[in-house]
Amino acid sequence: MSLTRQFLSLGKLATEACLVGAAFCLAFVLRFEGTLPTDFARAMLWYLPFVLALKLAVLAGTGRFKAPWRYLNLWEAVRIFTCLWAVSMLLLVWTEVRGLLPWDWAHELILPVGVIIFDLVLCFLGLVGVRSIVRLLNEKREHRAIVKTTGARVPTLLYGAGRAGAMLAKEILARPDSGIDLVGFLDDDEHLFGMVVEGLPVLGCACELDRAVQRYNVRQVIITIAKGQEEATPRIARICEKAGLQTKIIPPLH
Repeated sequence: MSLTRQFLSLGKLATEACLVGAAFCLAFVLRFEGTLPTDFARAMLWYLPFVLALKLAVLAGTGRFKAPWRYLNLWEAVRIFTCLWAVSMLLLVWTEVRGLLPWDWAHELILPVGVIIFDLVLCFLGLVGVRSIVRLLNEKREHRAIVKTTGARVPTLLYGAGRAGAMLAKEILARPDSGIDLVGFLDDDEHLFGMVVEGLPVLGCACELDRAVQRYNVRQVIITIAKGQEEATPRIARICEKAGLQTKIIPPLH
């Protein structure tokens, strides 16, 4: 591992440690509405290193530190929540068995359930929030770099606002150098009309094609048909070709 990567790894670890520690302390403050009793302040300072070490160990053990922040997605957020939830469950178990232990310090150092709940929420928001910021800044930087070298783009409609269409739209929007300027979706599913998919409006079905062409100066259509609807592709392609539009077909992912 190069020296630069080592510094980056240490920086990420230090950032996450600070977020985890700050979330735990803030949870106490919120639980007691800003006025922290002396006994609970002492409990906070006593539990802090153990909670910090436990969370970092769980996150590291599940590989969360190895996942690049700029690639945060929904599943990564779910995995982070699962790790934090597991730690919170351990802390809740501790609050139940603490009173059964023979040690005096275990009876004196109380960890309120409200603190555990606040800590779970705050820690999750902090860890996912910092990753989201890094991803947004990285994508914005890459987008600006690409736009500087990109010429005119072709106004384009996507036919099919399902999963395949959403994935294609996301990829095209992330790559301005593709030469494609997406203006919206068309789809035969009337339940999608008026909705927004990946930031693009679903304008209607095939009957709205001419109106969309005039309004957005559309010059091409990319057809993305979901599995099981392949028989509709020739019909849609003929409609687009009759409108004088360049038509491309993306095969189903399967």
